[in-house]
Amino acid sequence: MIVTQIKKQKKNPSRYSIFLDGEFAFGLYDDTILKYGLKSGDNLASNLIEKIRIEDELIFGKRIIYKYLSRRARTIKEVETKLTQLEVSRKTVNEVIDYFLETGYLNDVKFTKEFIETKIRRKPTGSKLIQIKLKQKGVKEETIDEVIGEVYTQNQELEKAFEAAQKYISRNRAIAADNFTMQSRLYRYLVSRGFQSDTILEVIKEFN
Repeated sequence: MIVTQIKKQKKNPSRYSIFLDGEFAFGLYDDTILKYGLKSGDNLASNLIEKIRIEDELIFGKRIIYKYLSRRARTIKEVETKLTQLEVSRKTVNEVIDYFLETGYLNDVKFTKEFIETKIRRKPTGSKLIQIKLKQKGVKEETIDEVIGEVYTQNQELEKAFEAAQKYISRNRAIAADNFTMQSRLYRYLVSRGFQSDTILEVIKEFN
């Protein structure tokens, strides 16, 4: 097939529309065009066209994810979902993920550590709720278990539970006089904050 026109796209100046035999065929990044030295008049075999498009898809995937990761840290699953939504091929998805794993931009262990530290710094949060949130982001259970044991010990969680309980009681002084009501509501509140049952019971004992 003959390249009859290479036209810069208006919405994305780094991409060009490629016309074959007088009709629009596909878009390519400038990097791909330069690498293959494409120009009007070139006669492209079908296998070369396929090779060019596969390579261009990889460039597309890398650029999209680089921008995606520049906003905030992401999990492997989040990156996979993003590319899948853009209908990127499975092969390219794997290659893009491998690239960002190798360069260190994608790291579920690092993400998990930072996520936990941020959560407990901003607001007293129990390990159960943290685990749920991380699973929703696609972090593997073994990674969560490994990291949470390192950065959020039982003693730390107990301290955070006390902190949460004190804040709750100070906001709800009207129920503090009724010990049963206070314990019942405090228990439900700490459960909603993701604390373990044994941790909650230990905290409640201190407020008897």
